[in-house]
Amino acid sequence: MNKHSYTALATILGLTGIVLGDMNSAYAEPVAAASVALEEVVVSARRKEENLQKVPVSVVAFTEKDLRKNLISNLQDVGAQSANVMIMPSSNAGASAASIYIRGIGQFDEIVTTDPGVGVYIDGVYFARTTGALLNIGDFQRVEVLRGPQGTLFGKNTIGGAVNITTKKPGHELGGYIDASYGRFDRIDVKGAFNMPIIADTLSARVSASSVNADGFARQANGVDTGNKDTQGIRGQLRWTPSANVDVVLSADKSRIDERLEPRSTSYIDPTAPIAAAFNFLGSMFPEFFEGAPDFGPQYFSPSPYSNYATGENTNKLDAWGTSLHVTWQLNEDITLTSITSYRSQESRSALDGDATPAIFIQFNEDIDQNQFSHEAQVKGVSFDGKLDWVTGVIYFHEDADMVTDSFQVPDLRFFIGDTSRHDIQGIKNNSIGLFAEGTYHMTDQFSATLGLRYTYEKKKWTHDLRQQYFGASLIPPGTETESWNPVTPKVGLQYRPTEDVMTYVSLSRGFRSGGFNGRANTAGVQSFDPEFVWTYEAGFKSQWFDNTLRLNGAAFYNDYRDLQILVVTATPEGGFEIFTRNAAKAKTQGFELEMLAAPVEGLELSGSVGYLDAKIKKSESPAIPAGNRLQMSPKWSVNLGAQYTVPIESFGNASFRVDWAHKSKIYYNAENSDAIADDFSSLNARISFLSEKGWELAGFVTNLTNAHNAVGGFDAPAFGFGIQQWGRPREYGVSVRVEF
Repeated sequence: MNKHSYTALATILGLTGIVLGDMNSAYAEPVAAASVALEEVVVSARRKEENLQKVPVSVVAFTEKDLRKNLISNLQDVGAQSANVMIMPSSNAGASAASIYIRGIGQFDEIVTTDPGVGVYIDGVYFARTTGALLNIGDFQRVEVLRGPQGTLFGKNTIGGAVNITTKKPGHELGGYIDASYGRFDRIDVKGAFNMPIIADTLSARVSASSVNADGFARQANGVDTGNKDTQGIRGQLRWTPSANVDVVLSADKSRIDERLEPRSTSYIDPTAPIAAAFNFLGSMFPEFFEGAPDFGPQYFSPSPYSNYATGENTNKLDAWGTSLHVTWQLNEDITLTSITSYRSQESRSALDGDATPAIFIQFNEDIDQNQFSHEAQVKGVSFDGKLDWVTGVIYFHEDADMVTDSFQVPDLRFFIGDTSRHDIQGIKNNSIGLFAEGTYHMTDQFSATLGLRYTYEKKKWTHDLRQQYFGASLIPPGTETESWNPVTPKVGLQYRPTEDVMTYVSLSRGFRSGGFNGRANTAGVQSFDPEFVWTYEAGFKSQWFDNTLRLNGAAFYNDYRDLQILVVTATPEGGFEIFTRNAAKAKTQGFELEMLAAPVEGLELSGSVGYLDAKIKKSESPAIPAGNRLQMSPKWSVNLGAQYTVPIESFGNASFRVDWAHKSKIYYNAENSDAIADDFSSLNARISFLSEKGWELAGFVTNLTNAHNAVGGFDAPAFGFGIQQWGRPREYGVSVRVEF
């Protein structure tokens, strides 16, 4: 156990003492079991807070209470419990880097020269890089997943959708909470928040912090444990409300990650593949030139998903911080002005042994240094006697990112076939400005129409110096390339509310993902690629039934998806491989989501969702990715079921019992649809908790109860003769204590 573990364990023991001491007291009234009527869920999917049931967008929302009872510890868990949503760790950039797909649209490569397809926002601030985006759940008020393009209100790189996170803000009362957990693999999580009024009803502060620590659950041949957790974060907020019309929130946060990547194992080894065969032949003839094992074969096949024969480095580090100023000024009863100014910076480093064997086939390390500045000003209000709700605004965004990559492709063969390993230095400067407006006109109490439009101008400058790793020859001469784009993303929608509890809608919207540059180029030369676009046709409904004891929401969609940015990996005649991005395909995808939440009797809550996704390439210019292939990270079916029963305990409080099951059908982790690294995903979680009237809670939990081996990523290199699968966490169990004060 490290020093963080001892500190956290002492905290848990102290909290447990408080709980056990409190249990000796008797209380006059038990805590009431869950009310039969469902609670209202508030979201900000349209850049304003409103009831989920009135929003004509396909949204799945998790409140603070949902996050805790559903055992959601990070955004990956959010994806597991959301239909047609995939959130997994990146295969290359570490466990903190998010690979997010919604309805089959997202981004797989974390390189700085390409952008995400799903935007991540925290308190209205856009996170430009996928590194650091696989956030641990901290002091969050809610997490919303918005499906479908959000190009009008949220802007660029939301072609698949957006993840919209709202943190808890300072209040005017003294209080807070501490939440601590201990579990398998010596896992100790501690998080908490403290809210403090400074000037009554005018100035208040809130500080929240979290620490996640766990030993690794897998091991490499060199004795290094993998899959460990070591993450800390802190956020401070200052809220000033000088009048009823002005609200100012200044926030700052810092986070640190120092851990290793998820376990990897070989899914196959083929010593007859071209590069493997050459490696083995030359290794037997000239063993003195080979640093690693001079042979490559079945003897290095991983004995289990949680062990391999890797001997190279395994690193995942991130240091990030940011600050933002959020000002809301209600000019009058009809018009509100909002200003969001933010600066963020991060440094990350990842390194891995890509082939998971002693032979040095593929290894690399990657360092990214990125900062961004953004300012958004928006005005929203109502006009024409309340018939028109509208919002308009402008946003400026600047990003400066540098990346250094050292990659090693069969370096032992460099004296025979040339140096195919690389040392790449590249940077990206990104400037964009967006102008947007959206309004909803209520023609009658039942009919309304929405019209939105955004214009974006974006200019990118790429600097590059790509060289051989050992011989130093220039693969692409140092230089600078510049490209710009100016897409327009409209939205049109109609809503009809036949009753107060039922709303239906249809919409047509356009989204785009920014263009970029071929940052992994070598023999392919300097290339840029254009933005990709989607037109989405959607029809949906939101409904409540039986005195608000049943909530049923659904949506069906059709995507016309063009100019897909495809990451293609091909072997070169020299024995290396080429990775490049190009606008190589188009797809037409369709599907639906159906979500249910019910409270049929007092104390019982049932939830469920099902998503269907038909996502296939319709036309391709790449022979490696033919028409008919499924889009990567797009399982055909995703199903989630949950049940919770709460019973009162006399003179104490109540007890709750909950189970959640999530399943994703077959997932392809690359555009080539390699079956060798494809897999489905299933997880069963359970939790029992005891909640006291005094504000403390004691719970026991199990995640992945069936101990399923769930692949969460993969890499296939048939020319090299191996495939790699990346694995999620096995069964874990533990106890948690939460005290509110």
